Amino acid sequence: MISRAFLLATILLVPAVATTGVWIDDADYADRSAIVDTPGWAVGVAVTTTHAYVADWSAGLQVIDIADPQQPRIVGNLATPGAALGIAVKGSHAYVADQRSGVQVIDVTNPMQPVIVAKVVTPGTSWGVAIDGNHAYIAAAESGLLVIDISNPATPRIVASVDTPKAVLGVTIRGDRAYAAGIGSGVCVVDITAPEHPRLIGHRDTPKPPRGVAVSGRWAYVADGSSGLRVEPVPSMADEILRDTSAGIAFAANEPPAVGRLAVHPNPFNPQTTITFALPQIQPVDIDVYDVTGQCVRRLAHQSHARGEHSLVWDGRDETGRALPSGTYVIRLQTGRWAQATKAMLIR
Repeated sequence: MISRAFLLATILLVPAVATTGVWIDDADYADRSAIVDTPGWAVGVAVTTTHAYVADWSAGLQVIDIADPQQPRIVGNLATPGAALGIAVKGSHAYVADQRSGVQVIDVTNPMQPVIVAKVVTPGTSWGVAIDGNHAYIAAAESGLLVIDISNPATPRIVASVDTPKAVLGVTIRGDRAYAAGIGSGVCVVDITAPEHPRLIGHRDTPKPPRGVAVSGRWAYVADGSSGLRVEPVPSMADEILRDTSAGIAFAANEPPAVGRLAVHPNPFNPQTTITFALPQIQPVDIDVYDVTGQCVRRLAHQSHARGEHSLVWDGRDETGRALPSGTYVIRLQTGRWAQATKAMLIR
C-alpha cells in the first residue's frame, strides 16, 4: 500500500500525450500535486515507501526520493544499454525491461548509486515486467511472455516462455494468473500456478492494440490505444472464451472444455488424497505434481483415459518413493494443449 495514497503516473507508448516526467498526485488532496521533470521519456514506474524508480526511455533509470510526496527530487540515475521501457522492484533490486538489451538487474541498495549487477539476454525486445515471488514475467513483444527465475538476482535465467498470438507489450500479475497485453493479441491470460510451466489459457480481443493492463479485484483495466481505457470483468477473459489460436478452435463457456472439474479431497491431507477429474471424450492425460519452486516431483498419470469421471490417489511421495515435506503442491492435469491446475496442502 502506498502511504498517503499518492499516485505516480506515466504514459506508455502514446506519443501524442507523452510526458517527460512523473506526475505525483495526492489522492486525499486534489490540489496537491508535483511534477518531476526527468531527462528522458517516463514510460514506467515502480514505487517503494521512500523512492520511485522510473523507466525513462533513452535516459535509463531515474531514482526519485518521494519521502515527501509534495517535494520529490531525483537523487540517482543510471544509463542502461538500451531503452528503459518497464520496471519492477523487489527488495534491493530493480528489474528493467530494456527493449533490445533484454532485462537489466540493478542493485538499488544505495538509491543514489544504482549499479547493474546482471542482465538477461531475451530472444525478443523487452517492454514490460512484473514480479511475483521468485519470478519475473517479461512482456517480450514478438517473443511472447518470458518467465525469469530471480531467486538469485546475480544469476537470473529464463526458465519458461509462452507463445502469444502476437506481440505483447505489458504484463501484470493477479493471483495465479498473468495478464499480458499487446498489439494484435488483445489481453492474454496465462496460468502461472507452476511458474516454470506456464500455460496460455485464453485471450480476449480488444478494438484497438492495447498498450498495458492492470487488474484490481474482479476488473481488468486495459489501456486500449485510441479507444481509451476499457474496463473488463476478469472472469470474461479466461472463462468466457478459451481459445487455441494456432488451431483456430474456440470453446464457449457453456460448451464442454477439454478438461473439467479437477478436484482434490481431502485438502489439506495426510497421508494421502484423492484426485478427481472428468473428460468429455477419450484422450491422453498427464497428471503431475509440482512443488512451490515449479519442480515436478511426481507423475501420477501418463496414458489415455475414457470419457467420464476418474479418480486416483496420491500418497504424498515423490518419484523415488520419498515422503515429501509439509507444504503446498500444485496438481496439474494436461490433455494436449489444454491444462487445469489446483493446489493441495500436505500436512505431516
